[in-house]
Amino acid sequence: MSQNQTDRSAQDDIEWCYDAVHRVSRTFSLTIAELDEPMARDICVGYLLCRVADTIEDAGHVPPGAQAELLRTYSRVLDPASDTTVRAFRSKVDEWLPATRSADWEVVDEAPRVVRVFRQLEGTRRRPSAVQSANSSTAWRCSSTATPTTAASASRP
Repeated sequence: MSQNQTDRSAQDDIEWCYDAVHRVSRTFSLTIAELDEPMARDICVGYLLCRVADTIEDAGHVPPGAQAELLRTYSRVLDPASDTTVRAFRSKVDEWLPATRSADWEVVDEAPRVVRVFRQLEGTRRRPSAVQSANSSTAWRCSSTATPTTAASASRP
């Protein structure tokens, strides 16, 4: 990770999320800017959760089997019933992070920050639908990038 987590406040993390959305999708950023809080924050964080999965799925330098494993791990991170940590995901993705990171890969690099913001949302704002959306995104990507030997296990926890 590029910054020391202990030096960051929750507000710093939220501001980083807004800036990250602007860097990866200016059009979507403009839409979020029109929303009232807390919906703007919730949509911003949900978008970044899905952007992590999308970036991995689109990565031409990551073999399909590795993509499927990364996406399964990420899905488990977002599953409240799983004990898989975001650090475990971040460790697995480390070898695939490009030396020169695009804005998309910066979001993947900072996935622990995005997940931390998500987990800090009020309980009623952190609805299962946001996690289901991200998990659906990762499950779809797992099955679409899986090799024949991993496709059957892509949807298993």
